Amino acid sequence: MHLGQAYSVGSCIQRCYRLARNVCIVPAPLKTAKVIPIHRQGHKDELTNYWPIFILPYFSKLFEEVMYSRLFDYIDKNKFIMPFQHGFQPGHSMVMPLLNLQDNISAAIDRNEYSLGIFIDISKAFDTVNHGHLLKKLENLGVWGTALTWFQSYLATRYQYVYCNGSSSSLKLIKCGVPQGSILDPLLFLLFINNLPNTLNLLHFFICR
Repeated sequence: MHLGQAYSVGSCIQRCYRLARNVCIVPAPLKTAKVIPIHRQGHKDELTNYWPIFILPYFSKLFEEVMYSRLFDYIDKNKFIMPFQHGFQPGHSMVMPLLNLQDNISAAIDRNEYSLGIFIDISKAFDTVNHGHLLKKLENLGVWGTALTWFQSYLATRYQYVYCNGSSSSLKLIKCGVPQGSILDPLLFLLFINNLPNTLNLLHFFICR
């Protein structure tokens, strides 16, 4: 890139993305999250009454936007996402699993069968994703070579610190979980739980997240 040569913002982003992809390294400054606790309700001395807001460097979101577009197009083109998954996808809503559930119950009643519903809420789901398992799932979906190495760098050696009342805590290494506050984290979590319906053939799965 020469001085005096004009480039659009989109062109600069694409150039930076290609450079990062070719060397397969996500710069460390782009992997540090600032966490701001927001009080929700209850007593302010209870940590569980606060909601953590994760703020990532703005420039990191530009990289993530490009990678998200490429990864989602690849996943969508190959129809890898299970039809039971209604979360984090364009054209889907939380109403759809409710309608599907109603249809299944109505069909069971017509066959004089009983219906049993099991509702599972995974606690701290985004925070507990195993990086090794996630990378293996990406590899099984065909994300290989430099793309897989990029994701390895993206997930590795991430840090976060808490900012509250004008003071910052020390940096803390993140050993698991998808990056909170990032553009990629919903899609990565979706792919992590995507094969959950394959575990049992006797149940109808409807996944909302």
